[in-house]
Amino acid sequence: MELYYLDTHCHLWHLEFLPDISQVLDDCFKQQVNYLINVGVDNETSVQALSQARKHRNMFSTIGYHPHYALGFKDSDLVLFDKLVKHNKVVALGEIGLDFYRKISNRKSQILLFDKMLTFWKEHRELAIIIHNRNADTEILDLLDSISDLNPKVVMHCYSSRDENFWKECLRRGYFISFATNLTYSEELQEIARRTPLERILLETDAPYLPPAGKRGERNLPYYVKESYQLLAGLKLLPQEDIVRSIAFNARMVFNVGDISLAPVVAYRYKNNLYINLTNECTNKCKFCTAMFSDHFAGYNMRLRTEPSLSDIMRAVAQYPEEKEVTFCGYGEPFTRLQLVIDTARALKNKGYEIRVVTNGQANLIARRNILPELKGIIDKISVSFHVEDREKYNRLCQPEFGDNTFDKIKEFVLEAKKYIPWVEITFLSLPGIDVGKCRKLAQELGVNYRLREYNYWAGNG
Repeated sequence: MELYYLDTHCHLWHLEFLPDISQVLDDCFKQQVNYLINVGVDNETSVQALSQARKHRNMFSTIGYHPHYALGFKDSDLVLFDKLVKHNKVVALGEIGLDFYRKISNRKSQILLFDKMLTFWKEHRELAIIIHNRNADTEILDLLDSISDLNPKVVMHCYSSRDENFWKECLRRGYFISFATNLTYSEELQEIARRTPLERILLETDAPYLPPAGKRGERNLPYYVKESYQLLAGLKLLPQEDIVRSIAFNARMVFNVGDISLAPVVAYRYKNNLYINLTNECTNKCKFCTAMFSDHFAGYNMRLRTEPSLSDIMRAVAQYPEEKEVTFCGYGEPFTRLQLVIDTARALKNKGYEIRVVTNGQANLIARRNILPELKGIIDKISVSFHVEDREKYNRLCQPEFGDNTFDKIKEFVLEAKKYIPWVEITFLSLPGIDVGKCRKLAQELGVNYRLREYNYWAGNG
């Protein structure tokens, strides 16, 4: 499937688009910005947004009442919203929220409106919720508490808060952080985006507002969102393909917009490498593991419904004929399925592939024997994830099922691996408080390669 870009928040009903909306849409599709979400800010613009969306297959709309217009809201407006929401082109309630920065409407009227919008949502829980927040972090979270037990799909539109605790709380609640094209203005905002898990990011323009740097003073256009994709790829040190796929997957999950598959994957491409998701079983319960917080990773559903067979894996790998190296690494420990690793590696070696395994180093504990001689000649590289530098931290953060001596047993596994595997490395995670010097020293003592991996923050795993 060909990947595509999205603008998940723009205002195409705006007067600035009136003269040339058809040309703007043509230009979007030429730029592969294939899906647009046209966001309403009151009853009139919600009607206009839906009217436009009905004319264009890949445009969708929202219904919402912006806090700036709180003083003009009437309860009868909800009758109109009840009619609009029945259309399948309406994918979210928003833009709603609080704006204590510009204060065009007073606080009391904004809070009253926001509360009514959330009450309305309780009758339409299939909709995502798009939140406008300016200088109202605490109040936003307090009001969202009223629906927290209903697992809403919340999007923090045009994210701008610099409060670390607010950011962490949004992630803890499973909210999505949406960055507009003003991401290109601020290094501080870029650092927030760099640290935000890719699995919780959306991108938008907020067009015609907030054009990217270099175009300030001009009208923003939906296809300028591609500048944010490019910037985010640089911040994350990822190929742009991974960013494009991830945003498409996130938008499909939140808004049900787009055609990217949400089905679990067996083989997947990431950082220009091919991986096999062999199992979801693991002998650790690492507090920082993405699998503990999300079913998806980098635009793929990693939560297997059933574990794949050898033929399943070979078919999945065949979908990537250009790849010549395969890595066993997914949401579980590959060596919990030792025989399948051996059979698959042998079959792939016969086809000329180089084979790498990412493991927690507990294979001998799992099998209750030394399995490394069985890997000789079929595994070319092995990467053992220590994550941290000592036994105490390992037991506390990784919670191994084999007990307090697991860390030492992994060291024994690494020393033994050197006898049978041509290339061995141990890896660590840039967790807060990790002693990188001790990590390097451990690699030197074991006589193997060393690598420090980027820590992907998830609220609750720090």
